[in-house]
Amino acid sequence: MLPSNWQSAILRGVGAPVTPSNIHLLNTWQRAEGGGTANDANFNPLNTTQTMNGARSINSVGVKSYRSAAEGIQATVQTLLNGHYGPILAGLRSSASPVRIAQAIAASPWGTGEGVLHLLGSGGGGSSPLAVSQTAGPRAAPAAPGSLSPAPSSLKFPQITLPDVSGSLARIAEGWKPTETLQATTDSLLQQMLRGPSFVPTPRDLRGHSVQQTLATPAPATPSGSWDGTYGPATALAHLGEQFGLVPTSQKRDTRLSASGLVSDHWVGSKNAYAYDLGGSVPEMDQAARALTKRLGIPYSGGTLVATKVLNGLRYQLLYRTNVGGDHYNHIHVGVKRVG
Repeated sequence: MLPSNWQSAILRGVGAPVTPSNIHLLNTWQRAEGGGTANDANFNPLNTTQTMNGARSINSVGVKSYRSAAEGIQATVQTLLNGHYGPILAGLRSSASPVRIAQAIAASPWGTGEGVLHLLGSGGGGSSPLAVSQTAGPRAAPAAPGSLSPAPSSLKFPQITLPDVSGSLARIAEGWKPTETLQATTDSLLQQMLRGPSFVPTPRDLRGHSVQQTLATPAPATPSGSWDGTYGPATALAHLGEQFGLVPTSQKRDTRLSASGLVSDHWVGSKNAYAYDLGGSVPEMDQAARALTKRLGIPYSGGTLVATKVLNGLRYQLLYRTNVGGDHYNHIHVGVKRVG
């Protein structure tokens, strides 16, 4: 059986905020797939076909039954991050409406089709608006500015390609049956029309501006903003991460200590520090890590990143691909603390 927190584990794994809207979407998606039961796709809520050591296929398509919940969640996260599901990830990371994410699922190669849309439209949440969280990740302290509102989005409709029917028309003129002669043409058009629109998010920064506008703003070289001057520099680095497609998944929160037992820059009680966790796909995070270290003048050629540097009275900390201070494999930690 699935653990009670499987939705949260998947969302954190792909760098998406744990919001009621996102959890509702995953629950509906699981109902549409029917996965995760002991007699079917064990520990596989969304019926992925991702190969894992010891997993077995349960049908001709290759849907897997996994040995543990952790293995099934890892397989689902790996599938979502494999490069084929960008619109779905964008919707989850911005906590878009379940209907919009369901449209992205329907337009994707996942295989659920319009099952999630049908469930949302039949009492699953499509008939009434959902209360969508307006912040990315856990709620920041009331005094902290910079919450991330869900980015506006648009629907991209597929371009219909009209087949060449000149040959078919010539055969019809020779006496061939029109219905049989044009069958392949009508099938092709029908398949194109059934693909449906795809979800295309508009990248926005923490202030609601376009990412292009944000990049035109230079990073502050000295302390600025609230939290004893750490908010401005930390946010400038978060904006830099957005250039590579990253999304802030956490800022200030109530947890005092990191996994290493040290006082966290994320903690609301750390009045002289501010921090962001920036999530995205592995290629996006790899590129962003190089850009962030270059901005701070930190040598880095890839792989594990555990770095600190003091500039203008501020201690900068970058953590990525490491378990130092917690699991930093699905996000980049950017922390800034006033030390002088």
